[in-house]
Amino acid sequence: MNTDPISAATHYRAQLEAITQSRSHHEAVRRAQKALEITFAAPSYDEIEVASGLGLNTGQPFVSLAVSNPVVQLPVGKAREIGLQLLGAAGEAESDGFVMSWLEGVSELSLPQRAALLQEFRAYREKLKGEGGRTNDEG
Repeated sequence: MNTDPISAATHYRAQLEAITQSRSHHEAVRRAQKALEITFAAPSYDEIEVASGLGLNTGQPFVSLAVSNPVVQLPVGKAREIGLQLLGAAGEAESDGFVMSWLEGVSELSLPQRAALLQEFRAYREKLKGEGGRTNDEG
């Protein structure tokens, strides 16, 4: 999973907590291997990256905006693209917040288990983005 540094730290923390709650050595090793799949990349020069996130301590959704250069001048088209990314990330953060809040209210899953489900939900969402938002059932 390639993500921004803040989300990567959140995922690392959830995986470390899951490792400490593992019931067997095999399960702990499996979770540690999954944690090693989490990577992050800082934006390159004059690059802007937008991502959604969810605070583990607060449970509140947020949007992270990484700017590699403090002052960036953007062509109008790129500014519109980033604006759409910000709106999309805000919606994703809200849906992540809903999923975690809902799971907490209707299930007996631990925080690491809920975080793992959230990661699966995010992966599904990213897969849909890669397919242009279409599911396999659609044309």
